[in-house]
Amino acid sequence: MCGDFPAALETARTLGTAGRQHRVLGDIWWPQGDLERAAAAYEAARTQAEQEAVAGERAIAQAQRALVTAFTDPDQADEEITLARHLLDGLDLRATALTVDVAALLRDAGATGVEERAEVLRTEISVAGLPTMQVTLELALAFHHAVQNTHRLDDVINRLRTLTHNGDYPYYTEIAAFMGGLAHRPTSTLARRGTDHPGTLARPGHHPARASGNRELTPGAKRNVPTSEATLAHCRRGDRAGKQSGGSPPTL
Repeated sequence: MCGDFPAALETARTLGTAGRQHRVLGDIWWPQGDLERAAAAYEAARTQAEQEAVAGERAIAQAQRALVTAFTDPDQADEEITLARHLLDGLDLRATALTVDVAALLRDAGATGVEERAEVLRTEISVAGLPTMQVTLELALAFHHAVQNTHRLDDVINRLRTLTHNGDYPYYTEIAAFMGGLAHRPTSTLARRGTDHPGTLARPGHHPARASGNRELTPGAKRNVPTSEATLAHCRRGDRAGKQSGGSPPTL
């Protein structure tokens, strides 16, 4: 049921504790753009894992919470990333550790050095043999280029098309296109949602500036997230570019 979100959501709600229902729900909500609901689901998954003393599941849920938080709130993402790395200490969960590294890229979207860090991650992902993480990394780069309002977003979308040509995660290409306000023919059921969902978001409406090389946020730096009754509402690349000063790319 890849890409069929209504069917996935219906199935996830039947999983219960044994099926890690909360984490699966988070995995469904965040590609839909409902990042707050996804973050809450991952927090519930982490809490459940803590109660059951399952260290690996706790770390996985927290890593995913860090990832989705990084799209909207860099300040909070710092805390979530720090906690995720703490929970990973002593565990052999390579894919989860890489998820946290991608979350750090998302947090720093628009900053100098992101593309160089992404290249290092791309190599590490390739060596680890984790193609799914490659798709997530490219989506993070799409977010970065949308923030910078550069034409390089087209290159990322082309790489996503290549990575998802086998039918896995085709909706990532759609999400990347919406981030940059680009036309794209839908290949999944992203637009078909259940009626219980109050609204969705495409991507933050602005990206707060940070001084290059540090993580200090400027006042009022929480990212402003537009909502819409339409799934993954169309947002323009210029929304964040307008936050730049002196024509330079915004930094976190």
